[in-house]
Amino acid sequence: MPRPICILGMHRSGTSLVAEIVHELGVGLGPDDTMLKPDVSENPRGYWEQTAIRSVNDQILRSLGGSWWRPPACPPRWERDPGLVPFRDAARRALGEIAGDAPRWGFKDPRCSITLPFWQTVTDDLDYVVCLRDPAQVVASMKRRYQHAPRDQRLPLGSRIWPPSWARLWIRYTIDALRYTSGCRAIVVRYEQLLVPDSSELARLGAFVGGSAPDRLDRARAVVDPALWRQRDVASSRMRLRPSMKRAARIYRELSAGLG
Repeated sequence: MPRPICILGMHRSGTSLVAEIVHELGVGLGPDDTMLKPDVSENPRGYWEQTAIRSVNDQILRSLGGSWWRPPACPPRWERDPGLVPFRDAARRALGEIAGDAPRWGFKDPRCSITLPFWQTVTDDLDYVVCLRDPAQVVASMKRRYQHAPRDQRLPLGSRIWPPSWARLWIRYTIDALRYTSGCRAIVVRYEQLLVPDSSELARLGAFVGGSAPDRLDRARAVVDPALWRQRDVASSRMRLRPSMKRAARIYRELSAGLG
């Protein structure tokens, strides 16, 4: 039986695009009416993310004293804490709703990069798609989204984060996602490569999820819109000289080199 798929990676790293592609490749992502609504300016094609999954993740992060933008320092075996039992029950219900009668199903939330040990106690034998994007582009996208967003879309007062923190956030999400999926069946998908015409990245993803039929690949290619790659020409700046940004760039180069 095909195993469920968990899509993870840093925010603004292409997780929504990858989720839509995976959906077109034949993976069920749950009912449309319980998904997050599309954002016309940021994610016009939708987030492909179930509200119940996000809710569970936010509750877990709050219970540990953090949030998605300020991930907590998680103690050893935190995922086994008895206080998480109510969240585990809610998580099982959410996954059951997504699974339905789909031959293969999956779920997506960047927060799973931090909370994955919890989800691994809820369901066995997951396959993982880890989304990777140049941290300089991610930082530029986060800056565009949150520093210049309408007031009602900004982070809570006192929680605004600046480029150095976004780079550290990229490091935390990326390292955690790779660490928690080590030894598991997983694929790392490069956002930039998905948007390059005639790239083999989409075919790699199709082979991984079992959606390599020509008609499915054609539908998946149709959702890739290079026009949405807004930060492809991020200019060098003093931001790149900050220690956190330099470290993130080094990690990205090493990961990219390992992927070939």
